[in-house]
Amino acid sequence: MLEEFKALLEKSLTNKTDRYWLDQVGLEINDENDLCIVVSSDFIKSAIEKKVYSKIKSVYQLKYNNKADCVFVVDKNFQKTSVYERSSVETTIVEKKQDDIVAETRYDLSFFDELFVGGCNNLAITAAKNVVISPGKRFNPLFVYGKPGVGKTHLLKTIEASSNSSFYIDSESFLESYISGIKNNDIDNFKKRIRSVDILLVDDIQFFVGKKGVSEELFHTINYFLNNSKSVVLASDQKPQELNGFPDRLVSRILNGLVTDIEKPDREIFSEVLKKNNVEFEGLLFSKNDLEMLLSLDFQSF
Repeated sequence: MLEEFKALLEKSLTNKTDRYWLDQVGLEINDENDLCIVVSSDFIKSAIEKKVYSKIKSVYQLKYNNKADCVFVVDKNFQKTSVYERSSVETTIVEKKQDDIVAETRYDLSFFDELFVGGCNNLAITAAKNVVISPGKRFNPLFVYGKPGVGKTHLLKTIEASSNSSFYIDSESFLESYISGIKNNDIDNFKKRIRSVDILLVDDIQFFVGKKGVSEELFHTINYFLNNSKSVVLASDQKPQELNGFPDRLVSRILNGLVTDIEKPDREIFSEVLKKNNVEFEGLLFSKNDLEMLLSLDFQSF
């Protein structure tokens, strides 16, 4: 039943934007025959609600049960795919290229419209757009750093969604896939998979510190992308110079590209967020006066 519904839903969601957001969720059916939409964060939940929730719900209720509900489950440990869970990165790219919406171009910058832009992230977003438009031409590698929660992963995911030949992988999945490739004598297949795209995005690389093998693999991967006019985008909680334990030549290679930070949201962005969304906390909807009071606060003290 579930697999049949997934197939039906994929046929119903035909444009690239809808298919991208669908790819961020897991679908389950509980004992009451309600559809559970599993997401990894409140941000993804909010985006799904705005973008495709009504379509998912209508397809499910129309096909199976008009009275059934569709509920969200936020699981921070949820991860939809990894390198080895996909049949291949090449297959994913072929599927993207067949999408009618983007058949005439290799990128779609409309995904960047979802980002709030301000002084705290403008350079990072501008550089990211350049990478999407012209992989391998400028800002290579692009290294984005900042404290947890400032939007680094969101930016990398936006790049992935915008490009027709891209692949996002976090450090844990990269490491697990690398180790699996070594153990199974299949490291060449791992390399082929992550190197088959025009833009590779590796998140949280600070977790590679002290891991010589995978750090060396990252270095050689960056070199491959540079030598083949492809782009690498890296994200970390720390500056390259603070990644103690990284090989010197890896740090040097990163510094040869563009290093930019994302800071905490400033007043400009916070104002945009409050004015664009219905701001609610524990069931209390803020009035316009409340919002003006919030905006008058010194956010640097938070």
